[in-house]
Amino acid sequence: MTKAAARSPQDTEFINLSSASEDDFKSFYTNLLGAWFPADELDTLENLRSAVEDNADGILALAEGRVIGGSVYEHFVGDSVQLLGYLVVDGAVRGRGVGAELLRLTIAQSASKLALAEIEDPRYWPITERSDPVARLRFWERQGCMLLPIPYTQPALRPESRRVRHLLLIVVPQGTQSLPDEIPAPLVLEFLREYYESSEGSISDDDPELSELWALCSEGHLQLWPIDRLEVTDAHH
Repeated sequence: MTKAAARSPQDTEFINLSSASEDDFKSFYTNLLGAWFPADELDTLENLRSAVEDNADGILALAEGRVIGGSVYEHFVGDSVQLLGYLVVDGAVRGRGVGAELLRLTIAQSASKLALAEIEDPRYWPITERSDPVARLRFWERQGCMLLPIPYTQPALRPESRRVRHLLLIVVPQGTQSLPDEIPAPLVLEFLREYYESSEGSISDDDPELSELWALCSEGHLQLWPIDRLEVTDAHH
């Protein structure tokens, strides 16, 4: 997508995050990301802006000049893996197709071999005024996403933050292509190692939490599961 705006649905304007004004960028971060994501899942505004200047980008959705949604993605393993780190829509406009269009445009910006996203496991994360993990799971299921059978933990994004446990790592369809039954495990391993190293600065193979992930992704393929088969992420605990 170019900097020229696209419109749809409900006359919503979609622009690249990298071409957004400073006011819209800050509004997206403060009013949407800051309002809907826990502190440990959220990087700083400065780090996010720096990432967008490097290998990240995203899409903003605007209506009547106000930011009503947005996404952020990064590339890993060269351009082989696209990680959709954030996708959020203002609660007042949910159910109007804005989230689905944000996802479509975001995935279309990348030529990666694999698109991934992190979501909260609704068995461990409660429904609150800020967050509804059950509704989010249903959204991603409607988009045709599939689940990786690994006990996923998000790395600590900042020195003062903690790792975020009880997340799900899901695979997102790219364009009109249907997802395969399985994906190469070594590609997932390369992504995980690079993601942890870039976030935490260094990693240790003696780390029990990571060594389990490395072992699961060390060879062969990882089967993809329906996104509601949450128990497959517990199989190795």
